[in-house]
Amino acid sequence: MKKFFSTRYSEFAFNLSIFLIRLGFGGFLFLNHGLLKLNRFSELKNSFSDPFHVGHTTSLVLALFAEVFCSLLLVLGLLTRLASFVLVILFLTIIFIIQKHKPLENSELAILYLVASIITLFCGPGKWSLDRLIGK
Repeated sequence: MKKFFSTRYSEFAFNLSIFLIRLGFGGFLFLNHGLLKLNRFSELKNSFSDPFHVGHTTSLVLALFAEVFCSLLLVLGLLTRLASFVLVILFLTIIFIIQKHKPLENSELAILYLVASIITLFCGPGKWSLDRLIGK
């Protein structure tokens, strides 16, 4: 019980937490958003949101890059900070440009993904990652 109320943390707990954040958020982003958009590409390419006026298809491809490629990099712990940076940009765009006039509760999921992306951006991939294996 004493350990439960302690303000100290172990290296194991930190690495496990970062691993679970990478695996959970990266995996759900890939499965629930990336694959969905990838499977519906032909339906979405002409009507996808275009916040930067680069074209609907280009915006969709950029979102797919982030939600498929970067989320998989996050899960693997490969180029973690770079992938996290791209995801931070994606979720800031969703929150402050695409959903700016909608109620805050509509942005709740994007905010959660943003927080997880910021955590991995600042904390890095942790011990259980391909980045660490390559760095040795």
